[in-house]
Amino acid sequence: MEISKLKENLERSYDDQLKRITDMVELKLTQTTTRLEQQLAEEQAARLKAEENAQIAQEKSTDEIRKLRENLESAKRETEELHKKKIDKCAIL
Repeated sequence: MEISKLKENLERSYDDQLKRITDMVELKLTQTTTRLEQQLAEEQAARLKAEENAQIAQEKSTDEIRKLRENLESAKRETEELHKKKIDKCAIL
């Protein structure tokens, strides 16, 4: 009878230890999963922000290139007009 109670106590102790270990592993797994999900969300937000910033920079660059081309064309026209006026003045003299 004592052997059977001892065996029962050992089994109960083993079951309790197994339950504590299982609970601890589940808790750690849940904490790790939560931490990784949060880290993933932060990295996705950072990537999205970087993509938005890159898009804004690209738009500014494109706009600046357009303005520079317009200025270049305007300068070419002015140069041609001045050159033409110079030729016309020389022809008059």
